Amino acid sequence: MLTRTADSLYWMSRNIERAEKIAGILSTELTNVLESSDKDDYIRQELDMVLGIAASHEITDQLVEKNELSMKSVANHLLFAGSNDSSIYNCIRIARENARTCRDQLSNDFWVIINEFHLTMMAARTEPFSVTQIQHLLQRVKMTSLSAQGIIESTVTRGMDYRMIKIGKWVERADFTVRILLAVCQKAKQFPEQTGYYMSLALQLINGSNAYLKQNRPMMQPKAVIPFILNEANFPCSVMYCIEKISASIKRIDGEQGTSYSNYLKQQVEDIVKRMEELELIEEELEPCIEHFQLEYHKLQVS
Repeated sequence: MLTRTADSLYWMSRNIERAEKIAGILSTELTNVLESSDKDDYIRQELDMVLGIAASHEITDQLVEKNELSMKSVANHLLFAGSNDSSIYNCIRIARENARTCRDQLSNDFWVIINEFHLTMMAARTEPFSVTQIQHLLQRVKMTSLSAQGIIESTVTRGMDYRMIKIGKWVERADFTVRILLAVCQKAKQFPEQTGYYMSLALQLINGSNAYLKQNRPMMQPKAVIPFILNEANFPCSVMYCIEKISASIKRIDGEQGTSYSNYLKQQVEDIVKRMEELELIEEELEPCIEHFQLEYHKLQVS
């Protein structure tokens, strides 16, 4: 496979996953903000966290200076802003461009879904949106991502092209999970009386509430929630699950012998898994533990 083809498949997959994750956190927080009775403090607190998770933390001060920090302004920034590389609009645009450069590796059904939704997002940028309409659009983003991934699973042969797509997906998912954990731990440190709420929110943001409650008591304690999100081997959004999938895909591409570069990646993965297995999460030291893990995880983020 040509390097540019592998690169296109990898970034196509990452941007599809990123669009879905941003849509998920925006949809969850939009609901939470609307249900809040303590509007001013709560909105600032929640929106600042959302922007941090979506790698747009610096926009908070700009919106505050303009007195424009609101759910509407944040939603517009994360949905449509051309200046935001991680806006849903840009994620879909980049995914479509990468899909276009490697169309021979993808089915026509996949191309139709990505291309049509790109056109939908272009049209939506010029339209006024109510809260209900924003929720509908966010739901469509999530369903488009899930549909695209379903088509990949049912049509793409299990060769190198499929492995590059899967690596992109799992890297992005693990990265977002770490971002969410860092954000909620920082907020829990600022507002210790709300620790239970932030643990519950972390599970909501990674779509893990039902999975967690199936095997744990309905107690949102950091010592139970954080290990579940990091290390639960059977939960598809846990960091351990994602990293093990990355490792398996790398081995399938180059075999057990591999190249010097793939061997380097495999060693980094193995080191991260070992550190995660040894990590002791003490409640008073959750944030330092996760920050240490994030430093280890960044070794994988090579282009």
